[in-house]
Order: sequence, then C-alpha cells, then structure tokens
Amino acid sequence: MGLPVRNCAHRRNSEEFLMIEDPIVEEVRRYREAHEAEHGHDLKRIIEALRERERQSQRKLLNPGPKYCRERSGNVASLE
Repeated sequence: MGLPVRNCAHRRNSEEFLMIEDPIVEEVRRYREAHEAEHGHDLKRIIEALRERERQSQRKLLNPGPKYCRERSGNVASLE
C-alpha cells in the first residue's frame, strides 16, 4: 500500500504550472503520515508524543521567552 505521489508546483507563467517531484518532500510526507497513523490521526496524541520526545531529548532547547512590541509612543507593551 503506497501513498499517493504528490508533486511540488512551480509557476511557469501566469496560467501554467510545472510539476516537479521532490524526493525530500515525499520523504517528509511519508514520515508525517506514518507518525499520524501511529497515533490514530489524533492531534492531541500526536502533540503529546512530540512533547514527550522533546522532554527526553538530550539537546539544548531554546526558549526565547515572552514577545514584546513597542507602542507608537515608545513604551514597551507585552503581546500577551
């Protein structure tokens, strides 16, 4: 049972698309589909599995902290 072949579309001109098969995109799609199926296509289960993988990872994770923006008057205001 194979997955349907999907291609990347590149606009050749304003009305015509050139379809290019991209093996990297196909590999990512196969992995994503297998991961979704492993968790019953349930978004909550998929997210929890990814968070668990992140918790178990030995890699240093970046947490940039809260985001801020400046109002027109120059005062800093939180986006939250």
